[in-house]
Amino acid sequence: MHDSAAVTLGCTDCHGGNAQVFSTTSFVQDQKAYRNAFDRAHVAPRYPSEWNYPSSANPQRSYTLLNREDPAFIRFVNPSDYRVVREACGACHMPIIERRRGA
Repeated sequence: MHDSAAVTLGCTDCHGGNAQVFSTTSFVQDQKAYRNAFDRAHVAPRYPSEWNYPSSANPQRSYTLLNREDPAFIRFVNPSDYRVVREACGACHMPIIERRRGA
């Protein structure tokens, strides 16, 4: 979370996904209801088998895989990736992004 006196952001503000999906204490990870909520909340990759989806562990050559992915998934994995940083962090941090790109 990015919490300050000026702004409070949640996961989806930077990573994307669906912030309207909430977990309940009744969810059990092996149950279908949990899996359905998980799938609605997260951005899935175009190539799930190559990512070992739904595992969150990055596979070998993940940078190469990201080159073939939808920008929404790139943002979900790494909002500071320069392929998507304008959509993720740019609304508040564009001057910092522009300075870094020039380096």
